Amino acid sequence: MAELKKYFNLFTLTFYGVGVILGAGIYVIITDVALVSGSQFPLAFFVSSIIAVLAGLTYAELSSRLPRAAGEAYYVEEAFHQNWLNILVGYAVILTGVISSATIVKGFHRYLESFLHTPLWMTISLVVVLLTIFAIKGIKESVQLVTIITCIELLGLLLVIWAGTPQLIENSGVVFKMFKEPFHLNIMHGAFIAFFAYVGFEDMVNSAEEVIEPTKTLPRAIVLAIIISTLLYFIVALICMTSLSMVEIESGTSPLVQVIAKHSNIPPHIIGFIGLFAIINGALVQIIMVSRMLYGMANLGAAPKALAIISERTQTPIIATIVAGVSILLLAFLFPLERLAQYTSLIILIVFCLISLALIKLKKNQVVDKKIFQVPIVVPILTLIICLFFIFIFLTR
Repeated sequence: MAELKKYFNLFTLTFYGVGVILGAGIYVIITDVALVSGSQFPLAFFVSSIIAVLAGLTYAELSSRLPRAAGEAYYVEEAFHQNWLNILVGYAVILTGVISSATIVKGFHRYLESFLHTPLWMTISLVVVLLTIFAIKGIKESVQLVTIITCIELLGLLLVIWAGTPQLIENSGVVFKMFKEPFHLNIMHGAFIAFFAYVGFEDMVNSAEEVIEPTKTLPRAIVLAIIISTLLYFIVALICMTSLSMVEIESGTSPLVQVIAKHSNIPPHIIGFIGLFAIINGALVQIIMVSRMLYGMANLGAAPKALAIISERTQTPIIATIVAGVSILLLAFLFPLERLAQYTSLIILIVFCLISLALIKLKKNQVVDKKIFQVPIVVPILTLIICLFFIFIFLTR
């Protein structure tokens, strides 16, 4: 019987993870965070990065203990031995992936209209079909495309950093003043929004069966991807704060575009063009994640066995990938996604709570090989507490 192709090493998986995390987040989310947090909005990114690191470390140990596709479902199964719970978690992750990808391709159409006018149905159909074909063709080809797009995304952020660094140096006093000001609750509300610019690292665990030496490679790649993304996010947030006024940031125009337009001779529409690629990256990764989750759920006996069939030629789960693509298309065409997209945040936080509980229980009840990546038990405990706090923020906002 054919198996998934082992392709990921530390470098390719880390780069894949950075692409997953960056997605379109930093290109569109700064304004939303600033509207909530005010002039201290870079602190919201700083706080959310701490939370992302804690959650990432929790996932890192679990991925080292149980390197399997449909990782979240296996973690919960191993910890609680409740079949209904791992089914619930597995399909919750699949649902968030499908909703996220459907929302992303609709967002792609809005970006595309700045350059080219096409019917919504045509844009969505073409993007989803092409990305599904790419995902079917092979993990090597898919990762190569993700890597190319990630390089383009990084180039966009480096251009913003290059354009804004003189202002950051000149206004460094503003940065120090920001850290001295009282810490407001609004920063936590902003951190809640900013946190979802980091979400995506958890998708990496569902590629576990395609990773070379997953016990070592997965946890290292997760941690590295979060650290790299954190540095980029915080620097870009500081650049925007020191290069633009709050009125400019809150105007609704992308702050990254404004930094380029105001402080360089680079045509600002280049950032909008790069945003198109960022969105495509997010959609492709979600299709891969959902297909691997369906494949893993089938192996758990929680989905039709046909979804676990691996093609001899492509070494990918073709049926699971097609189901993922069709599900995204149907959701994009048939449902108003704005409301659904909001609730994906709540679902993700609940899943993070269950994953944290799973690691706490496993650490208390199981002795593992010293070669397994391990974190102190305080890490999943803090992750659980913070996620519960964010759920409270979500339900009371």
